[in-house]
Amino acid sequence: IDYINNQSINNTRPNEFVYYWASIYANAANDYLKAIDYANEVINLLTIREGKNVQNLAYDYGILAEAYESAGNYNLAIESIDEALRIHNYSGAREDSYLMQLFSQKARILLNANKKNEAYKVFFKIDNYYKNNPEDVFLADYSFAQFEISKYYFEKGDFQKSISYFNLAEKNVYDAFFGLERLHFRNVPIKIKILQYLNEDIDKYISEYLDGSKKTSEIDYAEALKIFSEEYFLSKNKKACIEKMEESIGIKRKYLTNDNINLLDSKNLLAKCFFLNNRNNEAVRIYEETLNE
Repeated sequence: IDYINNQSINNTRPNEFVYYWASIYANAANDYLKAIDYANEVINLLTIREGKNVQNLAYDYGILAEAYESAGNYNLAIESIDEALRIHNYSGAREDSYLMQLFSQKARILLNANKKNEAYKVFFKIDNYYKNNPEDVFLADYSFAQFEISKYYFEKGDFQKSISYFNLAEKNVYDAFFGLERLHFRNVPIKIKILQYLNEDIDKYISEYLDGSKKTSEIDYAEALKIFSEEYFLSKNKKACIEKMEESIGIKRKYLTNDNINLLDSKNLLAKCFFLNNRNNEAVRIYEETLNE
């Protein structure tokens, strides 16, 4: 970034390119404040160069929304994604899979903000578009909506529809990424519920998923431990919940700052595990340490 900023160039396109990808990288590295700063930089540069209604600006607001979402600031995330949708509409861009990706992002943010009814309306809108436009299907995006609709139907007790959407989503993910060994973390909970409903071997699935995550990266493995602790061990094996979460937090401390929302959420889950094991003093200690850090 410093190198690009110090160059004598006729326009800011190189700077915009670097800031765009720097924001995505910072977000992936859990450095959300930098991700937000970089996204705002590219928005400012492109606005100065092209105006506030150019189509590409919509996607820059999309990465800003993603950074705010990762940081847990859902109100600003919703404002940013709404601005992205406004720009996409104002710029005269056609309704297509690019627009559906922005809608997917909005629906995800709404879910995280606990606005489920609004979120599911958007997911069904996406599903309807792709069903009616099979020539313009972005499989990774479509599968995201299908997974969420599967969760919706499972909560409603319509297990056959839930399983049907889940199977379609899993196939689309496999096709989109030319064979995918493991589901994304956010789709593991519905997989566990379906396995339980079908009376299939959950322990085997967990073991294979954790082994695969460990081979990918240490931080992926730590997050997988958290997911299975929350969605399975917390209710089925409370002692294992403590063991898995202590291991997860031990890894995350090496990569995340003490105020990182992911680490804080992990500590809160460990405290729940302690409470359920009647180890209340240790649970209180976690909360006290968190407040004092």
